[in-house]
Amino acid sequence: MKKYNQFFEQAISFTINTELNPKFWNRDKLKPEVSKHLKKVADAWVDFVGLKKSDVQDILLLGGNAGYNYTRYSDLDLHIVVDFEKATECPDIMSDVYEDKKQLWKLTHNAKIYGHDIEPYVEEIGKKRRKNQGVYSIKYKKWLVIPGKFTGELDKDLLQTKVRDMMRKIDRTVASATNEDVLKTLLSKIRDMRNAGLDKGGEFSFENLVFKELRNKGYIDKLADHILKLQDKTLTLENYVC
Repeated sequence: MKKYNQFFEQAISFTINTELNPKFWNRDKLKPEVSKHLKKVADAWVDFVGLKKSDVQDILLLGGNAGYNYTRYSDLDLHIVVDFEKATECPDIMSDVYEDKKQLWKLTHNAKIYGHDIEPYVEEIGKKRRKNQGVYSIKYKKWLVIPGKFTGELDKDLLQTKVRDMMRKIDRTVASATNEDVLKTLLSKIRDMRNAGLDKGGEFSFENLVFKELRNKGYIDKLADHILKLQDKTLTLENYVC
């Protein structure tokens, strides 16, 4: 496994694509075998979270592989659309429940299509979309939102500089932190930065690209993993004396 500091010498992964990922698409049509497999995963996910098939309003493909900002690291974001008010007795808490289910699924499943991870999730009906975000309905075999293409100019040197600065900050924080609160604060700030960028500029916002580079290089996982490590340390009792 590569050490984290070796990533400093690697170029950023973001590329300006002019076509949808040919692994999954024939021009703007989702390949039949991909669609069929995603439906299969969706059915398994519905069973896993305890929903009924009749609760499913739609099955959506989102994320990098439903647009033009995909890289070799991009997942297939599979969202099962559900009306919480109709499908559950406690709609107010279901977002947290399904988020927990998502984490458990990741620990117990490793579903892929052509080497790319599939990330299933339950989405509440009526969700607002962000600028340039593509949304493809697998259930109805059509685009609900056509993805936008990158039309601006990207300063890759500035992006790489910002990513490297954040990587160094994460490395220093991980090396010096003695409790998980400091790491949680940093992780929260990074996610807030991304969300602010998405709200303002959409999928191609500078903040979102920085976040994706950090995630692709393993630095978001590095933070999350060290948070768990410190939590485990505080929950462990050692040095038993009889």
